Amino acid sequence: SQPGSRKFPPYDSKITHPTREPHSWSRAAALTEGDPTCTNRVHNQSVSTSLEARVSGFVVSVRSQPRRRNKRAVLHTHTTRKATRKLGTEEMEPLSAAKETFIMGLLFESLSADIVVGVFTLLLFVYLRYSYSYGYWKRKGIPYIPPPTSIFGNVGDFILSKKPPGTVMMELYHKLEGKPYGGIFMITSPALLVRDPEIIKQVFVKDFDHFVDRSLNIHEKINPLEGNLFMLKGKRWRWLRTKLTPTFTSGKIKMMFQVLIDCASEMNAYVSPIANSQDSLEIKELIAKYTTDIIGTCAFGLQFNSLKNPDSEFRAMGRKVLTSSATKKAKILLIKALPFLAEVFNISFFDMEASNFFLNAVNDTVEHREKNNISRSDFLQLLIQLKNKGHELAKETFIMGLLFESLSADIVVGVFTLLLFVYLRYSYSYGYWKRKGIPYIPPPTSIFGNVGDFILSKKPPGTVMMELYHKLEGKPYGGIFMITSPALLVRDPEIIKQVFVKDFDHFVDRSLNIHEKINPLEGNLFMLKGKRWRWLRTKLTPTFTSGKIKMMFQVLIDCASEMNAYVSPIANSQDSLEIKELIAKYTTDIIGTCAFGLQFNSLKNPDSEFRAMGRKVLTSSATKKAKILLIKALPFLAEVFNISFFDMEASNFFLNAVNDTVEHREKNNISRSDFLQLLIQLKNKGQIAEDRTSGKEDAHLYYKIRNEESSNNQKFELNDGLLAAQCFLFFLAGFETSSATVSFCLYELALNPEIQERLRKEVDTVLQNYKGTITYEAIQEMDYLSRVVDETLRKYPPVPNLDRQCTKKFTFPGTNHVIEKGISLIIPVNALHHDPKYFPDPERFNPDRFTEEAKRTRHHYSYLPFGEGPRICIGMRFGLMQTKVGLVSLLSKYKFSPCEKTSIPIVFSPKSPTPTSTDGIWLKITNRE
Repeated sequence: SQPGSRKFPPYDSKITHPTREPHSWSRAAALTEGDPTCTNRVHNQSVSTSLEARVSGFVVSVRSQPRRRNKRAVLHTHTTRKATRKLGTEEMEPLSAAKETFIMGLLFESLSADIVVGVFTLLLFVYLRYSYSYGYWKRKGIPYIPPPTSIFGNVGDFILSKKPPGTVMMELYHKLEGKPYGGIFMITSPALLVRDPEIIKQVFVKDFDHFVDRSLNIHEKINPLEGNLFMLKGKRWRWLRTKLTPTFTSGKIKMMFQVLIDCASEMNAYVSPIANSQDSLEIKELIAKYTTDIIGTCAFGLQFNSLKNPDSEFRAMGRKVLTSSATKKAKILLIKALPFLAEVFNISFFDMEASNFFLNAVNDTVEHREKNNISRSDFLQLLIQLKNKGHELAKETFIMGLLFESLSADIVVGVFTLLLFVYLRYSYSYGYWKRKGIPYIPPPTSIFGNVGDFILSKKPPGTVMMELYHKLEGKPYGGIFMITSPALLVRDPEIIKQVFVKDFDHFVDRSLNIHEKINPLEGNLFMLKGKRWRWLRTKLTPTFTSGKIKMMFQVLIDCASEMNAYVSPIANSQDSLEIKELIAKYTTDIIGTCAFGLQFNSLKNPDSEFRAMGRKVLTSSATKKAKILLIKALPFLAEVFNISFFDMEASNFFLNAVNDTVEHREKNNISRSDFLQLLIQLKNKGQIAEDRTSGKEDAHLYYKIRNEESSNNQKFELNDGLLAAQCFLFFLAGFETSSATVSFCLYELALNPEIQERLRKEVDTVLQNYKGTITYEAIQEMDYLSRVVDETLRKYPPVPNLDRQCTKKFTFPGTNHVIEKGISLIIPVNALHHDPKYFPDPERFNPDRFTEEAKRTRHHYSYLPFGEGPRICIGMRFGLMQTKVGLVSLLSKYKFSPCEKTSIPIVFSPKSPTPTSTDGIWLKITNRE
């Protein structure tokens, strides 16, 4: 919008530039255009539910209505000079420590960065800001509709997905009956709803130079597709609109007309077999495929074949971009409310996977045409022509405008005031450890505390904590900051023992906030707290005894045999193999059978849906980090928008898989020897039958929990959601940790052939005693195998950092250092495992570190691959067993060696919360002689 004011003839109303009003905020709403006579239109849409344009910095929403000439209103703004309220010292009293620490590992005892910005103070600030904003139209003397809620203004029903936006605006339109326009509130942002067609004409045509832009903030650096004609502003929009105008002349449309005819013929051929049959047809999907094929040919020069191929990737990506969800609304809200976070975390209006797909499709097509001197009669060719005639037109600018012209209305809160509040809160929080008199590491940045390198995906979390660990050399513990949340980094194994065991009742919980109502899968044993965790941990203890593992042992053998069959054709060939993916399929099939009672067939089926969903949950991204950041910083928004730690599509998939399997078994009276059957037994009978004999190997399962069972009289129900959550945890934790361990182990064995040969001899010797058969007892006899696995877990701990949350105020004995309730304690496992004080020459792979004599020379709590104490990993024994079975099965038949693709040394991905090789783990496999 241009500075100055503009009157609305015949009304004596004017709109002033936003700089005259110090409390103006960025406005957000949707703009569509419907005047066919206007030559300056970006697009002509025949269907319009809510029309908006920017009026000197705020939004005008317009609705068609017959003009009422007998009504007049005054619209004006005036400069407000009221001083902003000061934050008095009484508002800056020390806040209680945040009760959460930001966790980046989805299901592992991983640590991640967190931000807690004084929720109650923020709510008070927001409330005051809302109250002031809702007086905007009253101060202007313009008729308006008071908002029914102090949170979402007049559009709460749309924000909360109760009503579509057209219906919401129609209801507001009727409430302004008799008025040419009236004020409404999009959250706290004032907007003008225009009803009079004459004023709409004024906005769209007569005074278009005052209402040029749509109210969309774009970030082309994050996603080039946001630079499309629909979203561009000002001079860049004018320039591109002028250049593209010849593209849609009647002559150009005639040039592409045959494409429309061909696609229509294919549609008729598709419908023909259905006509006169008993089947009905979903028309929207049919026509969507027809139009997708047209756009594919005209815009991309490609045959999409959506009608013939129901799994067309272009059709799927189109749906992905246009499908609305509460998560997408929350993401756009974050973009609008905290744009600096959008830039930091590379958050876009559009799904990045779909965006990259369309970018690559266009770039590849353009490159192919230019390289091979190909020319076609389509829209893309016209754009290539425009590009090559010397016009500086980025290939990405036009893509989204070709496909979709839809974007929902959005809301913006007071960004600059919020930033000021956050800055003050940060500055105060960073003095926490100094006030406590505890040594600490000053944060290098005022945004991300001490963990910025992980948040920004520059370094993996294990490396970040190792660097902090070394900065506290000589101290038993020290303070750090996870974003603004203070946390205590513990270095001394004796204090770790105190936290994990001796004073466990002060450090029961992990620092995770769970929302089971949003996603039942968050009610898993890893994330549960307090009494519910104690109850469930006690009930699940018999599930992982040695007896129960023996019951499932044959499943491990069967899956290992299938893995060998998969590897056999590759051995001795010229091909290398990516080991991590191979082992992940092996462990996925094991967990699928044991946890879900289903045959996943990941080895035989590379497109296994369970494998794909497992990857989807565990794959880290900036968007996921930003989502979790929002959950932690503004938990009330997480509940409003139903935002979960886990991907909701994958969560629903696992929920349905478990519920359907349970229902089928109960309905048909089916019983199997697997983990799911034990949970069904617990659900129906209230307990799992324990083995009559449990040896020393099961001692870790009964760590202190048994002593507390009698005092925990409160009973909880194992409902379907809680049951599914445990299967989900078993699946994710089981396949990821074991597959990583086996992969890294084979990598080290390939680089250390003498260790590989020594282990192979042990495998051969023991198996000879069991007639060449891998049995539970044979695995137990392989002492050197255990040492090799232990050394792998030392060098590559699956969970690089553990955490606990202080649940009761605690004072370290012999000091005046008080740990308040809610403070998180970080145990840097990776740093301990690589400390030369405990493990000399830590980068060398040496299984002899784990002989009984060697283990007695160091502190027990310097080695923590599975944690310790009552919250030790309950599935530790099962994980070790499937790891060892996989290794023995492979080593008994094959040799492993480095190849050209092998990364030496491994480069770890800074994006993953667990140790993951950036380039994969590629090895050469040969048959044994």
